[in-house]
Amino acid sequence: MNYIDKTEVPTPKLNVNTKISKWDKYEFVEINKMKFIRGYNSESIGNSKLFEYKIINTPDILFKLLLLHQKLNVKFHHMQKKISDELSDDDIENILNFCKLYGLPFWGKNPTANFCINQEHNKSKDIALNTIIHPIIPFANENFFHIASFIQCLYWLKTDFLRIVVANNWEDDINIFHLLKSDDKQRMANIHASQSENKQTMLFLPNLNPYVTYWDDEKMCLVLNCENIIHFSTYQLCLLQQAQDYSGGYIKKCPKCNQLFVAAKPQQKYCKNPCTRQAYYSLKRRKK
Repeated sequence: MNYIDKTEVPTPKLNVNTKISKWDKYEFVEINKMKFIRGYNSESIGNSKLFEYKIINTPDILFKLLLLHQKLNVKFHHMQKKISDELSDDDIENILNFCKLYGLPFWGKNPTANFCINQEHNKSKDIALNTIIHPIIPFANENFFHIASFIQCLYWLKTDFLRIVVANNWEDDINIFHLLKSDDKQRMANIHASQSENKQTMLFLPNLNPYVTYWDDEKMCLVLNCENIIHFSTYQLCLLQQAQDYSGGYIKKCPKCNQLFVAAKPQQKYCKNPCTRQAYYSLKRRKK
C-alpha cells in the first residue's frame, strides 16, 4: 500500500459554547444596601432572552478581564462589605464600560463565591446537570450581578494567571507585558516561593467547577459548555497552562485604538476590529 507523505487528518478543535447575557443599557443600583450592576432593556425593546449561547474560541475576554482588574482602584478583601464600602465612582464606571462591550460576567441577585455559576441554576448541586444545553431560555427585561463578588472574582482570576506566569517563567515575556502591573512583582515572588515549596501549580478558579462537553449532532462537533464569561475565562487559563507557550496567537497592542488583541501571525500590527493599516495612515494624514 502506498501512503501519501502528508496527512489530511485535521487537528481536532473544541468549540466553546458560552452563555452571554447582554442588554440594551447598564446602570449601578443598590438593593437592600448591596451594590449591583443592572442590565436592562429600554421600553422600546421590552423583554428579551435572559442570555444567548455564543461560540467563543479566543482568549480575548480573559485578557480584557485582566486589564479591567488593572484599572480598578478598589482592593481585594475577604469581606465583601468592605469592598462595597471602598468602591469608587471610577471603579463603577470601568465595570459598566466592560459590561457594555461583553455583557454581565455572571448573574444573580445575591452575593456569591462561586463565580462560574449563575444563580438561576441553583436547582441542582450537580453542575453536569446544570450545564446541559437547555432549548428553552427564560425571557426577562433585566438581569443583575453583585459588584463585590465580581471584584473578588477578578482578584482570583489574576492570581491564577500570575501562578501560570510564574510556573512557566513568563515574567519577562513581551507577550504578557501589558497584562502585568508594578505591584504584581511582589505577588509573583510570593507565588514563586510557594510553588518552590509545594512543587506544583495550584489554581483556584478552575477547581471550582468541572467542564462539561456534549456532542452537537447538527454541527457534528464536540462542544464545551461554559455558564458565563468567567467560567469561559477559567477554561482559557487551563489552556494557557497546558499550551506552555502562546502558540495559539500573539498578544499585541494595536497602534490605532491602543487595545490589546490576539494576532494570528507575529507580523500582524493592527487588530482588524476594525483597525487596519490603511485606516491608521488615513487618520494620520487627516491630522496633518
